[in-house]
Amino acid sequence: MSEKHLVLENDVHRKLCHKKEDTGLTLRDLGNTLLRTLLSQEPFHEAVFSKLVRNGYMSREQLDAVLGESLKELRTKAPSAADLTPRPSDGAIAVGSWSIREVYRAPDDSCQILVSRARDARKRPFPPHTHLGEEMFVVVEGSLVVSVDHRSAVISAPGYVHVPRNAVHSTTPATADTLVIGIVCPAESAYET
Repeated sequence: MSEKHLVLENDVHRKLCHKKEDTGLTLRDLGNTLLRTLLSQEPFHEAVFSKLVRNGYMSREQLDAVLGESLKELRTKAPSAADLTPRPSDGAIAVGSWSIREVYRAPDDSCQILVSRARDARKRPFPPHTHLGEEMFVVVEGSLVVSVDHRSAVISAPGYVHVPRNAVHSTTPATADTLVIGIVCPAESAYET
């Protein structure tokens, strides 16, 4: 079996060291046990949803309606991209670990193309936000962690993800070499550089 290593942030490492003292397990055994447990479990909210429907507390249609209403409420509370993007000083917008530059805007503002690069290896997200239009991310290099309406996925090059209009979404460069092409329709003034 080949050795694989997981690089931990300092706060996580400190917490694992405290658990190591409490349990007497090695960091490797403790980390593997915690990760196996986490990865093998059904997400809590999915288990609750299944139980509500299975035990007759609500129908699947009622559950879907409640989830839809909840997403709609979350969408109205999420900030727009314009609220999160400081005005650029060097021609690029820096948000989280991203450096974002507009490379094309249609004359009628029907769409724009953005180039987003990881600007550091700290994996800080672009915070959750919404757009009035749709967005498409094409991962050219590296990997992207994307959350759309509170469902997350890792997209690696060559890959893409579609974000519907008004969906609450967030992106994080998963690798220091992450390069993403974004297509926003209609164009967003927040990304104008």
